[in-house]
Amino acid sequence: MVGGDGAVAERCRPVFETFGGPVVHLGTLGAGQRAKLVNNLLFAANLGVAESAFALARGLGVDPGALSTVLAHGSGGSFGTNMLGGLEGHTLAPLGPFAGALLRKDARLVVDLALAAGAEPGTVLDAADAALKSMGHLR
Repeated sequence: MVGGDGAVAERCRPVFETFGGPVVHLGTLGAGQRAKLVNNLLFAANLGVAESAFALARGLGVDPGALSTVLAHGSGGSFGTNMLGGLEGHTLAPLGPFAGALLRKDARLVVDLALAAGAEPGTVLDAADAALKSMGHLR
């Protein structure tokens, strides 16, 4: 995720490609960082929605372990769903000590940026907040 002058980004592309890919130019200076924040907010939201889905499945008498296999191969799957499917109890609590503070930081930053730009964070923020709450790291 790269922001800045397009010509400079292209000149730096060979260096960037040595440690990540794909290298995507996203616009003006700072656009790469803003994209990273949106990506992490969406990841948190996916985790929150996945946790809710596993809880619903338990309430409906569906085995969460078996559901995680279905979701890994179905249209409801995501990176977050796959991650949660591998956790004991299919809850986010075990991730709190490792990921909660970092995801909270990024959620706070993206909200500040959205407010400054007059952009509406929308439902992705609600879902991310649910995940942060489950991890014990309220925004």
